[in-house]
Amino acid sequence: MPRSGGFDISPQFHVVSFDAGHILGSSSLELTITEGGKKIVVVFSGDIGRYGQVILKDPTTPTSNADVLICESTYGDREHEEGDPAELLAQIVNRVVKRGGSIVISAFAIGPPTGRPATHSAPAGLCG
Repeated sequence: MPRSGGFDISPQFHVVSFDAGHILGSSSLELTITEGGKKIVVVFSGDIGRYGQVILKDPTTPTSNADVLICESTYGDREHEEGDPAELLAQIVNRVVKRGGSIVISAFAIGPPTGRPATHSAPAGLCG
């Protein structure tokens, strides 16, 4: 599906794909439905990515004002912390290490962990 301009499925139904920025290839869809001379714009998306990720494009905002928005909302009630993710991770790891805890970082997750390049050294300030 083209990422610009979209295409008509029928004279009454137009669809445009936008980069959702969540994982490689993820899309948001803007559907324009025309019936009886009236247009309704429906925007649908699963997860929407964060801006400034290392390996992913920023999410693209649909160009029209949506009449209806359908969106995944796992984290709909949370605000993402601002700041450098590597520094935030270092702070969390240091706090856990100081109290003698254990750390488990999933290797199968989709999302923020995929935005960090693989390294063999700890972030600056990690554990001391």
